[in-house]
Amino acid sequence: MEIFAQRITALRKGEKLTQTDVAKMLGVTQANVYKYEKGLTEPPFKTVLWYADYFGVSTDYLFGRTNEKGSEIKDNKAIVPSEIKTYEQLKKVIRSVIEEEKAKC
Repeated sequence: MEIFAQRITALRKGEKLTQTDVAKMLGVTQANVYKYEKGLTEPPFKTVLWYADYFGVSTDYLFGRTNEKGSEIKDNKAIVPSEIKTYEQLKKVIRSVIEEEKAKC
């Protein structure tokens, strides 16, 4: 997770945001953001998606699987709405998205 920690720190600083700014947007404490940026704890999946969406990068970029920052999501909308709190709710959203994509084909 070292590359993840480095990249989220660089992205935050590039936008001139403080850890407190990011914490408020994420709905976590500044201490949580500090721990993510130091690689002391791994953020939840929902938080990883937030970082990717907010900064307009791919999760592959965040995890060091590519050096290309690009993301297919261009409008910075969150994939996982804040009201999703459980795995079951997330599965429903994913199924819905898959069905919408199938209907387009």
